[in-house]
Amino acid sequence: MRVKSKIGLLLFSIALISFSSCATTKNATSTQTEKKINKTQKYDLEEQFISEISNISIESLEIPKPVIKGRNFKSDFKSIVKNAEGNPVANFPVQLKFPISKVDGKIEYSTLLLHTSEDGTISFNPESTSFSCDTFIELTPAIPETLNIEYKKLTEAVAAKTLKQSIKIKSDIINKGAVLFVWEHNEKGRPTSNSYTMLSELRRNGVALIGNAPVSDTSFIGKPLKELYDANYEVIGGTMYGYLLYGTIKFEVPVTKVDDGYTCTLVAEIVGIDMKNGETTLTTSVSCTATGSNWNNCVSNCKSELTTSIVNNIIYGL
Repeated sequence: MRVKSKIGLLLFSIALISFSSCATTKNATSTQTEKKINKTQKYDLEEQFISEISNISIESLEIPKPVIKGRNFKSDFKSIVKNAEGNPVANFPVQLKFPISKVDGKIEYSTLLLHTSEDGTISFNPESTSFSCDTFIELTPAIPETLNIEYKKLTEAVAAKTLKQSIKIKSDIINKGAVLFVWEHNEKGRPTSNSYTMLSELRRNGVALIGNAPVSDTSFIGKPLKELYDANYEVIGGTMYGYLLYGTIKFEVPVTKVDDGYTCTLVAEIVGIDMKNGETTLTTSVSCTATGSNWNNCVSNCKSELTTSIVNNIIYGL
């Protein structure tokens, strides 16, 4: 009887273990199935949104001309949302990204949620700014907050529908003017002259009040900027001209003979200083390589390309 009791107890234990194991396996299988279902369903809403925006396009209608900082654009930035048939889409949600400030030379942006009007258009005119810039405003299909923006296909689909419109705000150097202390150097590294090429390019870009700094002695090259600023401030004060442009243009690579002519590389290091208070408002560096049929042509081409780039940085960065 004892043996039978032990056998019965053993069979009961085995049955209990089998039932427990079966239940555990069933639960695990059920959990795995749920995970598969959830994984499949997880991005259903994202995929639906991707499908919805696949047939729309955001197109530019109007970009206003550049303005000087502190002034408003004379017209709106305009765009339109169309469907696959080319018809305007009304009440379509669009996220607008636009520049709002500049900190340590870097543009900071903000966003707005807008909806297209009955004719499918978006109009935007930003408030006047206290900074200059050459950047973009961006319009994208607005992603609903319920969607997972970490889903790569979603962000890629939205990026593919993004419209960029150029926004240009010029420095007030246009109306305040500047004095120039930018010395060109020869291939031996010696200063030769205050850059007439840069002076001419600034004038060509609308800076009428421009001339060489009254104190332009080469002994100030390499000295603390405050010394040069103070010396010029004593002569012209802080209101006659808006800025002092300080810097050098040097050969990074001297003129070299190549198969089809000559080549050289010039580098410009420029600092912009507010004449009113001596604060540095711009620090920029540009390097340029150009070619020419002879020495003079090569250097002339390189100076021209270099000053075009550096003046653009000044106009839209100072």
